[in-house]
Amino acid sequence: ALTETAIKKIKHKTVVVFGGSYGIGGKIVDIIRAEGGTVYSFSRSENGVDVSNKASVKQALKSVYEKEGHIDAIVNTAGILIKEALYSMSDQSIQTSVDVNLLGVINVAQASYEYLKESHGSLLFYTSSSYTRGRMMYSLYSATKAAIVNFTQAIAEEWGDLNIRVNC
Repeated sequence: ALTETAIKKIKHKTVVVFGGSYGIGGKIVDIIRAEGGTVYSFSRSENGVDVSNKASVKQALKSVYEKEGHIDAIVNTAGILIKEALYSMSDQSIQTSVDVNLLGVINVAQASYEYLKESHGSLLFYTSSSYTRGRMMYSLYSATKAAIVNFTQAIAEEWGDLNIRVNC
């Protein structure tokens, strides 16, 4: 549940959620809408926005900014879990895992920077408990989630003086 302070603040915020069509992202979209915030959801299945494609991410954010004039928070829950032993994974499955789970985070961060710098906004990534320990059949998923944690720590320090909050 959100605090009363959070509910009051969210009514005046514009939030973009990548991976917002279902799961955690879908719940975030539902909560923001229910509390009166302005939220835009983007995903491959919902509107063809693929976080592994930087141009797709940039266009999504540009469209929101042109309509709203500001973006206060950007959330990325987009991810893919291919449960398979590494030795049997195809090159395409490996590339897709890295492209969506890690490159997607990098693309969202780079494309978000100017908007969040202007609004002194927030960037939020989702990882998994799998980042702390590699699990059988989760090798690429666990590795990319661990990378996201370190990436988040690094850009949080880089962007902190600009009053951009970065968390995962």
